[in-house]
Amino acid sequence: MKRFLLYCFLFVLPFVVVLLPYFITDPFKVLYYYEDYYAANGSGYYINTNRSFVTMQMYNRNKDQYQYDSFIIGSSRSGFFLVEDWKQYLADSAHCFHLDGYGESLYNTHKKLKYIDGKSPIRNAMFCVERDWFYQDKQEYGHLWVLPPYLVENNFGAFHMAFIRAYLNPKFLYAYWDILLTRTLKPYMFENGIFEKPSFGYKEESNERNGQNRSIQKFPEDHYENFSKPFPQQPDTITYGFSVINESQKQMLYEIHEILVRNKTSYKMILNPIYDQLLFSPEDKEFLLQLFGDQHIVDFSGKNRITDNYHYYGDPAHFNEYAASEVMRIAYETDSIKQKHMLDSLFYR
Repeated sequence: MKRFLLYCFLFVLPFVVVLLPYFITDPFKVLYYYEDYYAANGSGYYINTNRSFVTMQMYNRNKDQYQYDSFIIGSSRSGFFLVEDWKQYLADSAHCFHLDGYGESLYNTHKKLKYIDGKSPIRNAMFCVERDWFYQDKQEYGHLWVLPPYLVENNFGAFHMAFIRAYLNPKFLYAYWDILLTRTLKPYMFENGIFEKPSFGYKEESNERNGQNRSIQKFPEDHYENFSKPFPQQPDTITYGFSVINESQKQMLYEIHEILVRNKTSYKMILNPIYDQLLFSPEDKEFLLQLFGDQHIVDFSGKNRITDNYHYYGDPAHFNEYAASEVMRIAYETDSIKQKHMLDSLFYR
């Protein structure tokens, strides 16, 4: 019996040794409480964590203090829709919060809104979304996307296993043990995308990214020269994206609509200006117009003065704050005739 126990101990010992730093140091900041989820670690590096998890932690921490009632919803692209710009279209009493996540999806937003409904009034909402947002109708289990357990039933094990798997990835594990043992940052750690330079951080009240510089409306030319690959070629002809809204997506959109109606929410659903210039699927757009109404849907997809100009983009996947402010200026125009003229001008019509 003693020999058996010894063998068992020797068998599990390597796993304990490997996993112990994970539970002690919490590299992805999902085990313990943090005042600042984006602070650099002691050696001057930052490990990206799950934005949806951090967003919901910030919401739960601050909802009573700041009395949130207005939400900007979307992926990392939505972070360029700044609260200071959005508030000019809202009542002075609005309390705004960025309800975003990396690679945000319809599934994730549906879960978040169901959680928030009843905890906070939803007086205003701005959905900053695109084709990919509608596509995902199930939970993703990668560590950057998996939702916290209180949003999804029976999700505790899946949530934490996603981060343990990320920790056990050989590239990450090697680099992480290297930094723990040597306390020295090495170029390969950044080249492989294992670590990042210290984060820009987020504002406590709005959950909005710090460091947005409104004085620099477009990136200087040398910003684009530093890209390892040029911006991708855009299509020469009008191209539509494929339809992604099926029955499961429709059911979630029906439930989101019910939440908005119940809260008497003033909202816009902005179809983002994506650099690929693919037009939003006509079938999907027709469904959205029928469900939400044309006064709520504003489509910036396709070829227009924003998507034609790479200076409106920080990288091929993300437009900048200046583009976002232009989008809001048009989307929130209250005169329907004037708004039509603005859209016609934008789309060269």
